[in-house]
Amino acid sequence: HPSAGLDVDFNNKGILIPRLTTNQRDNILNPAVGLQIYNMDSDCLEMFFNQGGWLSVRCGCSSFPDASFTSPINLFTNTIIQFNAVENNASNTYIWSFQSGIPSSGNTALSESQWNTSGSYQVTLNVIDEVGCSSSSTQTIEIENCSPTLYSFSTCGQTGRFGPTKNQCNAVYNNSSLDNAVQVNSGIQEWIVPITGSYKISTAGARGGNSNDNSGGAGALIIGEFDLVAGQNVKVLVGQAGLSGFNAGGPSSAGGGGGGSYVLIDDVLVIAAGGGGGANQSSRGTAPGGSGLTTTFGGNSNVIGSNGDAAPGPGGGSRASGGDAGYGGGGGTAAGGGGFIGNGGVAFPVGSGFGLSFNNGGIGGLANNFDADGGFGGGGGGHIATGAYGGGGGGYSGGGGGGWTGNTTSGSAGSGGGGGSL
Repeated sequence: HPSAGLDVDFNNKGILIPRLTTNQRDNILNPAVGLQIYNMDSDCLEMFFNQGGWLSVRCGCSSFPDASFTSPINLFTNTIIQFNAVENNASNTYIWSFQSGIPSSGNTALSESQWNTSGSYQVTLNVIDEVGCSSSSTQTIEIENCSPTLYSFSTCGQTGRFGPTKNQCNAVYNNSSLDNAVQVNSGIQEWIVPITGSYKISTAGARGGNSNDNSGGAGALIIGEFDLVAGQNVKVLVGQAGLSGFNAGGPSSAGGGGGGSYVLIDDVLVIAAGGGGGANQSSRGTAPGGSGLTTTFGGNSNVIGSNGDAAPGPGGGSRASGGDAGYGGGGGTAAGGGGFIGNGGVAFPVGSGFGLSFNNGGIGGLANNFDADGGFGGGGGGHIATGAYGGGGGGYSGGGGGGWTGNTTSGSAGSGGGGGSL
């Protein structure tokens, strides 16, 4: 060949390079860079390099890497399945082949695939070590059709500012997909993911308490899809509706803020905000509570004729602003809703209690006298004074507590702002 200094053309013979022992190799004077030999002692093809001296290019294999691997016991269609090489060595090369899988190949010790159709499929792993020795193994897996399983978490029949107990949830989840699978710690439910796969999570915040027919703000609905791994711990706080105060449905009634619903998967959060509590001021009408927001900030409290879904602000004052960045809403005449990080603001003058953040237990605001409790999930307490004021909704960021505007003859009582979501 024109590019070759030596072209040996045979179809039934090879080139036999010098075969030396290690001692003979080391006796070569001033070996040229690129000089090659076969080392009979190490069973290696060796080359002399300018940096490093004699190095092995390819060796005979006295040992081979382990190519065995594991997979989950239960394998279903449309589910991400993880395969793990038993020997995980950073110097090894891993080559996976997944028959009809999506994807059909992988190149790390832990690789994933999924199948859309049930049946028998072959999975092969080829492992190559740092000197080029290799081994492979093949398993035949059985993929079964998978009907989606619904895991439906609820308040377990509990109402008010505190979450359910283990006994309450045992009774409600009996004979369901959650039977004996849920632990309860201070009202927060804990569950272990049973199967690796894709999960759609729908989270709804709770409604604010009524001052009059259905005047509490509706909770937000947040939906997302997540790839979960078997064994992951999931914490669930199901928000509870804000309560209604004295003379519910009448001219002197107030609504507590609805609790936010929280799903915590390791460090990943899904939070649906609760609605603000409704307000009422004698014969001057009802102010509906603010709806839970799909923004990360909570809604301001508001007055008659408005729904409380205003832009965020610094908090405080008679008409309180919603919280932001995971903090609670400000306290007005009624209390603010709790966020993920910070509690809601206290009512001024002190009346109903503020909602606690998720990090502080998520307990709803405590009502005084005839005030209305906030719902579990950080709902702020409603307050009854000259009028009736709605508490802020809980959520990722809390809604502001309802406040008073105007004067004693023409003023209006404010509803609570809805919380913010994540």
